Amino acid sequence: MELAILLFRKILNMFMIMGIGAVLYKKEVISDRTTEDLGRVLIQVVLPSVVFSQMWTDYTPERQQSLIRCLVLGLAAQAAAIGISWLVFHKDEDAAHRGCSAFSNVGFFGIPVVTAAMGSAAVFFVAPTVGTANLLMSTLLVMWLSGSTQYVKLRSVLLNPALISLVCGTVLFFLRVPKPEIVSDLLGTVNQLNTPIALLLSGAFLAKSDLIGALRKGRVWQVTLMRLVLIPALILLLFRLLPVGTLDEKTAVWISLSCPIGMNLPVYSRLYRPDDVAVSAEEVCITTLLSMITLPLGLLAVSAVIG
Repeated sequence: MELAILLFRKILNMFMIMGIGAVLYKKEVISDRTTEDLGRVLIQVVLPSVVFSQMWTDYTPERQQSLIRCLVLGLAAQAAAIGISWLVFHKDEDAAHRGCSAFSNVGFFGIPVVTAAMGSAAVFFVAPTVGTANLLMSTLLVMWLSGSTQYVKLRSVLLNPALISLVCGTVLFFLRVPKPEIVSDLLGTVNQLNTPIALLLSGAFLAKSDLIGALRKGRVWQVTLMRLVLIPALILLLFRLLPVGTLDEKTAVWISLSCPIGMNLPVYSRLYRPDDVAVSAEEVCITTLLSMITLPLGLLAVSAVIG
């Protein structure tokens, strides 16, 4: 209960920062060009830095086992989310809804929430999930939206910053390479940019959307129910049955994959399915707002079911 209350307060604080971002956008202090440039900084620099720094940590046999368990938990949970999303939104015209249902905001929203609820050390538990989720979005999601495999380039997949940071951090971890203090300080400074920039951009994103119009669309509510309620419940049941992982590991991975829709879904839609950009943006906004209720309540369920 205490953890759920703390999470609610932290998410409320995050929404206040998002509100600042919305005001700045409305006042034209933040422009579309600014959000685009800052988005690139987050994707190509800050998020990879967070993953890299959390993976490159002091080696212990316990951490090695934890890493393997978290990778298994993340893959199993993401597979469950993809599977049920495919069953519900299997038609070609529902590709954008399917993507919005299947992929959460595991990096920009998930990492700050996990940090707020469990401390920065818990990011280690979700780092493998961040890397694999980004890999799946750059491959499977692109195929869903484009209806073709021609846009999935091996080079772009291998050069995905989140994947590179995950692999490099894991290699250094297993090689037991010590992290120099100056590198640790540098990465720590860069990592501090993740939460404020991501939340300011989320606020600007919300300010651009027609929330009132989105509330009248039944499909938006169907996707919202899937992303915030049914999929988290399915993952919780899966974790209850899986004899793998500690409570902290399962809680961290559950939080990251029960977050609202990823902010980069509209970006992928713009590239591969332009007609669905607006609906993707609306669904991102609605799930982001309602997650302030669903995440704390869901965390209570986690404690009750697998605690």
